Amino acid sequence: MTTTSFMETAARARAEGRSILTEEESKALLSDHGVRVTETRLATSADEAASLAQGIGFPVVLKVASTQITHKSDVGGVRLSLASSDEVTRAYDEIIASAKEKAPDASVQGVTVQPMAPSGGVETHSSAPCSCSVWAALRWRSSRTWPSASPR
Repeated sequence: MTTTSFMETAARARAEGRSILTEEESKALLSDHGVRVTETRLATSADEAASLAQGIGFPVVLKVASTQITHKSDVGGVRLSLASSDEVTRAYDEIIASAKEKAPDASVQGVTVQPMAPSGGVETHSSAPCSCSVWAALRWRSSRTWPSASPR
């Protein structure tokens, strides 16, 4: 994803009524600016999730994929350290059922499948409007320090 395509992505998110990017959109932006991220793939069925997990290699993580569910763990939408196709298939069904129960109005696209990050890594979260988070990410990448003020 280039800066131009990021601006298009941010505009699309705003047009869809979103003030945040999806995990996949955010990872693409970070990756394009040299930040290492885990590979993430979308599965729309339990069998597809198991197949993707086999291709990625175990253990894997599954996360609910929905533009309307920001805090995935709040709806039971995350499963860690899945070590077999059977565990992935079962986890897919559990995640989808839990998300539908706890966020019945949310549109769920499926789950993301990604390798379990090695221990000792760093996990980050950012909560900022699209334009601000992009600015902060680019400033952080170039200076390795967080900016003290956001652009106007």
